[in-house]
Amino acid sequence: MSNENWQGINIKGGETNINNPTINIGSSQQTSPPNIPNNLIYKGAVKFVGRDNELTDIHQKLQQSGNVAISAVAGMGGVGKTELATQYALRHEADYPGGICWLNGRESDLAASIVQFYLLYIGQEIPKELGGKLLNLQEQVRWCWQHWQPSEGLVLVVFDDVTNLQYSGQF
Repeated sequence: MSNENWQGINIKGGETNINNPTINIGSSQQTSPPNIPNNLIYKGAVKFVGRDNELTDIHQKLQQSGNVAISAVAGMGGVGKTELATQYALRHEADYPGGICWLNGRESDLAASIVQFYLLYIGQEIPKELGGKLLNLQEQVRWCWQHWQPSEGLVLVVFDDVTNLQYSGQF
């Protein structure tokens, strides 16, 4: 995907280092049109009140022009960071026709989960080798990000339960 199409939210919390987390793929309650890649987990509160200012702030930050918009929500465990991100994604699903990719930092292998998301939701085969050289997992992830070309609009990528925002150079 070209950089000008990316939007993202980084959610900070939990106990996992971003250098080695994974995602939870899929939802049996998915209501998005089938041609839009979306693994949003619909576990949001039925009655969500009192956070409209935060939702508006996140939306404004993510709609700023530029290649990538990143917004981080920080706080102690249990204050509602994941719920806030879930509510944002649910309320603004139509603003991201290129797809929504929910990545969960509490699980074990983020790189493998990104590849899995690409295979399941983008539906394209990921090459195992390029130019006669086998691709390792990080190179496959890089290939996924470079080749995710939504037919239209923005993409929302949510990193949930991240405790360390230090970039390890893996992707």
